[in-house]
Amino acid sequence: MCEYAVLPVPVLPVAAALVADYAADAARVLVEDLSARWGRPVVGRRFGQVQRYHFQADGAAEMAADLGGLQSGGPWLLRQVRLYDPAGPDRPLAVCAQVLVPDRMPAPVLAAIEDGSDEPADWLLSRHGVSWSAQLLTAGSHVAPVEAASIDLSWLGPDAVLIELARRAYIGGRPVATLIDQIPLLADPPALASAAHGERQAMNTEASHG
Repeated sequence: MCEYAVLPVPVLPVAAALVADYAADAARVLVEDLSARWGRPVVGRRFGQVQRYHFQADGAAEMAADLGGLQSGGPWLLRQVRLYDPAGPDRPLAVCAQVLVPDRMPAPVLAAIEDGSDEPADWLLSRHGVSWSAQLLTAGSHVAPVEAASIDLSWLGPDAVLIELARRAYIGGRPVATLIDQIPLLADPPALASAAHGERQAMNTEASHG
């Protein structure tokens, strides 16, 4: 349950608009959306190893797949990619957790994942020209304080909120992955805020010389 009383009000319309965008078209590439929002490319890094789970051995993986509606008895691949501001590894931006059905993945995408790719699954599907679709899972998507993130987002300051987007990805109508992304939002992302500050300074300079 989200404690809305502690969320900064100015960013809530931004969060609502983002959820609406993904509800209308969930087959989006998060890296591209986040780069556009941030005003510069973001960097992906795989976190940990790709883990393979089987029905008999891992009830937690079974639950994750069931919640995602993957309609598979396993095995599944579990992986996590983290996205960073290009300024450095101390500026994390997002977490992309994925539960994948490997025997439904196109061979080039599966090979990239098993070789340790640093890109999230949605980006890999699009880069390899795969025709895929997705559905936003509204029950698993919500807005929360940034303290609820699985990474430290304190560098963003007190005006940020966290939005978690859960999606089910399909290829040819068959579910192939559950994608759970944690993304911070600001009313003015740093790059945009810096640009706005520069414009205000330029306007003030012109006014003082007028």
